[in-house]
Amino acid sequence: MDNTQTVIFYEYHLLGLTEPIVIEALNKNEADGFLRRNKRYIKAPIVSLHVSKPLFGVTKKTEGGITYVWCGFTNSPNGWMEEGQYKILGAGIEQ
Repeated sequence: MDNTQTVIFYEYHLLGLTEPIVIEALNKNEADGFLRRNKRYIKAPIVSLHVSKPLFGVTKKTEGGITYVWCGFTNSPNGWMEEGQYKILGAGIEQ
């Protein structure tokens, strides 16, 4: 079993909302805490929860117009690396 720490995506589906709220956290307590702290903005009841983990070198996210790739905590303090940097890192690994 792999005990390497990773982020987990908690995808909360709420009654009446077409798009889920996705919270990136280290565990369910963190995700639930974030949801509770922001409950005044999120009034709909939770209908379901989907949980997933990022795939190394595959999972991407965009923030502030920059695309990041999941590279794990051993390669980046927050586990994410800009896509361009990741491609350079990947090219070095393949050589």
